[in-house]
Amino acid sequence: MIVPGNTDASMPLLRWDLLLETAVTSQGNALGPFVDWFQEITGTAANLELWLSCIAGLLGQTAPVTGAGSQASPFVVPLLSVAGVGTLSLTAATAVGPSAQQLFYPGLQFTASPIALGTSSAVLQVVADVQLFEFVLSAQGSGGANPSSLSFDLGITLQNSDPKNPLVSSGGYELGSLSAGLSLGIGTQPVPSFTLTSVSTPAGTLPASIYCLLDNWRR
Repeated sequence: MIVPGNTDASMPLLRWDLLLETAVTSQGNALGPFVDWFQEITGTAANLELWLSCIAGLLGQTAPVTGAGSQASPFVVPLLSVAGVGTLSLTAATAVGPSAQQLFYPGLQFTASPIALGTSSAVLQVVADVQLFEFVLSAQGSGGANPSSLSFDLGITLQNSDPKNPLVSSGGYELGSLSAGLSLGIGTQPVPSFTLTSVSTPAGTLPASIYCLLDNWRR
């Protein structure tokens, strides 16, 4: 199926003929065509990104899809934006399981509108991410959802109102942004985190992101 406005891209077609055949003969797996179709969509990053952009287009959103499609950096596509409140986005990631089965991770992300700190250029940015479940797609045309993968991440970032500029730059010292967060999954203890990005000193530049998991924070 050719995507309107993008003649160089096409999406896999759902096999409606197989659904009709299953309904008429009462044989076969009625979910099979859906699972096979969805497996084709999530089978490549390009197909998944294009599918998400189509969903956004149906909702009147024009912002591009961001992210890499992995669990560490899922695709993010805006669904609803409210001025002065924030943006609700759909997230999606894929992976290959230990038995070579395809895994799909849908989720939601809420990004609050930046909160200005007085007259300075610094703003607070609050972002909440929820991974809803793990969906397993098998080669036999069947699938299943695993809610035990439910996870929640809340992060607060102190950054420049223009993300292209550093939060602090003075006397040879520079700090891109400062973030604090909390991660929580089913059956796990809350894990706080603290991140510094783009840190430079007169002696040189530190790693792009200094990430500290405070897993012993209760001690």
